Amino acid sequence: MFPYDKINMNDLIRTERYKHGYRLQDVADATGVSFSYVSRLESDERKKLSLDMACRLLRFFDLSHQELLHYMTDVTHDDRRLAKHLDAWANH
Repeated sequence: MFPYDKINMNDLIRTERYKHGYRLQDVADATGVSFSYVSRLESDERKKLSLDMACRLLRFFDLSHQELLHYMTDVTHDDRRLAKHLDAWANH
C-alpha cells in the first residue's frame, strides 16, 4: 500500500497549481471532483485520498515519481520504489 499519509498534499496542490497558473476550479474540472474537495485538500482539511485520486492529480500536474518524492516526508527505500510504480501506473 502506498504511504499516502506521507504526501504533503496541500503543498503539492498549492505549489503545482501556482507553478502552472491553474485555479482550484481548473484542478477540480480536470480531475472530476468538486471544487470544495480540491479546496479541502489544498487547505489540509482533508488528509486521506484514494489511489485513484492521487493518480488523477499526478496525471493532471504531470508529476514524475521523483517530483512526488519532493512532496513526501520521511521517505524510505520502499517509498521510493512504490512511488516509481505509482508513476508507471498513473501514466499508463
